[in-house]
Amino acid sequence: MVGQKARFRTLLPIALFSILIILSYLVVKPFLIAIFLASLVAYIFNPLYQWLVKKTKKENVSAFLVCVFVLVLIIAPSAYFLKVLIQESYSIYNVSKDIIGQDFLQNCNTQLCESAKGILSNPQISFHIEKASQDITRYIIVKGSDALVAIPTLIINLMITLFALFYFLRDGAKLVDRVGYYLCVKKKEYVKIISRLKDITYGITYGYVLVAFLQGVLGALGFLVLGIPSPFFWGIVMGFLAMVPYLGTGLVWGPAAAYLIIDGMMQDSTGLIIKGIILIVYGTVIVSGMDNILRPKIIGDKAKVHPLLVLIGIFGGVYFFGPLGVIIGPMVLSLTAVIIETFLGEMPSHKDLKEFLKAS
Repeated sequence: MVGQKARFRTLLPIALFSILIILSYLVVKPFLIAIFLASLVAYIFNPLYQWLVKKTKKENVSAFLVCVFVLVLIIAPSAYFLKVLIQESYSIYNVSKDIIGQDFLQNCNTQLCESAKGILSNPQISFHIEKASQDITRYIIVKGSDALVAIPTLIINLMITLFALFYFLRDGAKLVDRVGYYLCVKKKEYVKIISRLKDITYGITYGYVLVAFLQGVLGALGFLVLGIPSPFFWGIVMGFLAMVPYLGTGLVWGPAAAYLIIDGMMQDSTGLIIKGIILIVYGTVIVSGMDNILRPKIIGDKAKVHPLLVLIGIFGGVYFFGPLGVIIGPMVLSLTAVIIETFLGEMPSHKDLKEFLKAS
């Protein structure tokens, strides 16, 4: 009886602690992405925070100023992007209506336009185009409604991100030290893990975010020079798409170039056709070329992450975590590989492995 009581007293705290851990996870789960994003932003803006601390000599003030700066960086472009997105969606809808009604071909008498008029006059083709236009319009309306419904959730996540950012900036170094203490990891091994984590974070973050930003800027610049409407808006779209593997900026400049060439053929304008060809060359060599040259160099040289881990991490991360998965996925797999390497030893070379097999 006494033994049962002692066992009960031992198991009860463990059971209560397990329940609290599960409940805590369920409470925090909706905000895990926001917390991760805050830690990532804190890492990126930590040099600015350290500089402000030297100037102000106050940690709280410096962390608050960085949070305000990040908030402005989020709200200003988002407001502009939303405004232009609505305008562009309306323009695309009007163009679709003109195509269905063949209004855009009325003043065009080239052979290509006459052929297009004949094709569009077919009842079956006209029906499918009209149906596609209605489906696209319905999709935009549904997604717009979902976005409006999600606004309160976005505001809450933004608040959590900013609050977490403040404390990560101010107490991040202490938090890292405490984690190492509670994990009871040897100092040498823990320092190695943290150092590699910094390299991986730097490589993946700057390898994707910075290169995507540069691709968006170059894409917008190309659109501006060639006279394509809303270059800044399409630059932002290209910047987002540049972070998604196998999609990239070509989803924007490709259709834009095709539109210029087709429009030039319909108007019998050599200038528009040349612009379309220039955009194809510029997009392939300059915009997309940066993705193939600069990004692998940044990730490979700094992060030293195997390309297979990056590829699997991106797709798995997007599947489980949404858009931010392009960063979370590779980081999780890379960090796991580093921890395994730290505690099991570095991967043997091919020569060492052959000698080991011969000896055995």
